Amino acid sequence: MLTTFKIMLMAIAFILTIGAVAEEKEHLRKDIQYILVFVIFALTATFIFTN
Repeated sequence: MLTTFKIMLMAIAFILTIGAVAEEKEHLRKDIQYILVFVIFALTATFIFTN
């Protein structure tokens, strides 16, 4: 269950990274970057606290 959650977070981070790179509107890119930072923080926390 937790492994599936980690894989899902990694996929979301990958998709958001591609979206942030491809997006041309500056304000939307900032929003995507904030969400991406939160997803990476959550992913890092799950790796630290489960291992």
